[in-house]
Amino acid sequence: MNNNIFQKTVGERISECRKYAGASGMTQSDLARILGKSLSTIQKYESGDIDIPISVLFEISRVLGVSLSYLVGSQPLPKIGSLSDIMAFIIELNNKEEICCNIVSAKDVKNKNAVVLSFDSNDHTYNDIIQQFLKRLHDNTEALNASHIDYDTFEAWAEKTILKHQTEFLTDKDKENK
Repeated sequence: MNNNIFQKTVGERISECRKYAGASGMTQSDLARILGKSLSTIQKYESGDIDIPISVLFEISRVLGVSLSYLVGSQPLPKIGSLSDIMAFIIELNNKEEICCNIVSAKDVKNKNAVVLSFDSNDHTYNDIIQQFLKRLHDNTEALNASHIDYDTFEAWAEKTILKHQTEFLTDKDKENK
């Protein structure tokens, strides 16, 4: 990757992550103050006008709560390529403390057997967010299928949503108390 394109990509990711950092985002001035840099330096980092030393990139990733590999563009969204990837994801999801993922056997509307992943909102940090996301995903998928929105709009919504929540980390359940 050409160095200018690399700097621009890193700068764009810093800008995006900064805007979604914390509950209401972070300004360039906030980031400059935390890093002990000038506002103009942060602006140049985000525009890709200057190279960012690796030690500063590491500090930015820590402050913004994202991985260094994400900032430098080497960590794309995870892809599911096999049935085992889906199974591993569901097992991992079931092992998170802040999410209550219930697996329920049920009958669907056509009276066929079904197994449903359910996210109760009681006493779990992120279940309400997951429920809202799933409802919005359903609505946007329906709109896409009915040609009310185009794929670029759908993809932009998905990317923005994922980026917004990337600093809300999950922890594994305590296995010794189970």
